[in-house]
Amino acid sequence: MLVSREVYCKRQKKFLSALNRAGFNAYLISSHTNIRYLSGFKGTFAYLLCAGEMFYLLTDTRYELKAKNTATVSEIVTVTVMNRFNKVRELLGDHGIKELAIEQQAISYQDYLKLGRDLRKIKILDGKETVESLRVCKDDSEIRAVRKACAILDKGFAYLLDTVRTGMTEKELQSKLSIFLISCGIESIAFEPIVVAGAAAASPHAESTGRRIRTGDFVLADFGVCCNGYNSDMTRTFFVGRAGSEERSIYTAVLEAQRAAILHAKTGIRAGALFRTAWNILRKNGLEKYFTHGLGHGIGMAVHEQPHIISSATDRLRKGMIFTIEPGVYLRGRLGIRIEDTGMLTDSGFVSLTHAPRSLIEIRRR
Repeated sequence: MLVSREVYCKRQKKFLSALNRAGFNAYLISSHTNIRYLSGFKGTFAYLLCAGEMFYLLTDTRYELKAKNTATVSEIVTVTVMNRFNKVRELLGDHGIKELAIEQQAISYQDYLKLGRDLRKIKILDGKETVESLRVCKDDSEIRAVRKACAILDKGFAYLLDTVRTGMTEKELQSKLSIFLISCGIESIAFEPIVVAGAAAASPHAESTGRRIRTGDFVLADFGVCCNGYNSDMTRTFFVGRAGSEERSIYTAVLEAQRAAILHAKTGIRAGALFRTAWNILRKNGLEKYFTHGLGHGIGMAVHEQPHIISSATDRLRKGMIFTIEPGVYLRGRLGIRIEDTGMLTDSGFVSLTHAPRSLIEIRRR
């Protein structure tokens, strides 16, 4: 799926409006993700300078041809590691600009020091998360990319259920899942999949090991893929064998918490209120102290981005946001259960983009 030049031009126009509101005359983007968002260029060495309503892509000779073929910018400027910021100073001088906003959260300390030395009398300002604020609500091309990435996760979970066997190690099952996802024609794995069983799942971000999957285990699988620069994220938890009444009760509580949050997710509500919706369901079941992380996070070009669905969040949810809803319960030394879906907020509420079954699945074969 190719993104048209018109899409990047539209994003750049919005970015210029944001700069005008913030009072910035020039802005240097060093985040590779933000450079790709605004220009379509993907590379390991690049800067995007906005000055005088011009967008200059600074890169080295390795990426000249790629930049010409993929970047939607005003001009491509070839630089070296040593002269990159001297070139920024020259371009600012061409426009008579004496101040430069930068992405403090993205630039390295070494680059920050060099920038200060090379720009000399140019005043450096904190550009805040200006590009990130534009990325919060997705356009149609972004939604299509996330949909594609989510559809592959549904296939991945079906593959996981067909593949899992008792005696198989967590690492073995994780590796098989990764190979399957790659075979689906993705750009990349979004993050190292988490496939853990039994007591190991009581750590929300546990790593897969050589532990063997046994009857009586909950198996938690958290995985995501990237398609056309956009990520997806989903978690499912299933049981090996026949679940007992306590296991069923806990799973049902987590599922109820997710369902309640999905129904409550509307435009205009605060992210913290959405968190409390799920937390209150778990509290009703005496499980709230075992819910140890946020309810969800925005997802797009980064796996974790705005909005952050945490208890203290005051941001209001808006149409076009794509985020996860992922309540969990973790009983140390015993089990972990998390149910996570990626979805988008529309005028009618939260629409899940991942569709794998959420109800408790029991695997009873050997």
